[in-house]
Amino acid sequence: MYPLKKSLILIAVLFFIVTDTCFSQRDFREGFVVKSGGDTLHGLVNYREGSGAFRVCEFRESFDHDVITYRPGEIQKYGFVRDKV
Repeated sequence: MYPLKKSLILIAVLFFIVTDTCFSQRDFREGFVVKSGGDTLHGLVNYREGSGAFRVCEFRESFDHDVITYRPGEIQKYGFVRDKV
């Protein structure tokens, strides 16, 4: 019975990891972030739709740089080149 319990836990953990990976795809597009102090950063912004688009803004200077996550209180706005702001 113990190996069965261990196997079920392993399956549950693997299911969570696979599901989380499938729903966390990123679509970085050319854009900008205006920080609270007024400084504008140009780079790549993760394009999101729906209610999740307003909760966080994921930004990176280029594909070689790490992702920085901004919350609403940390920035004034963000947008995409020739698209939504």
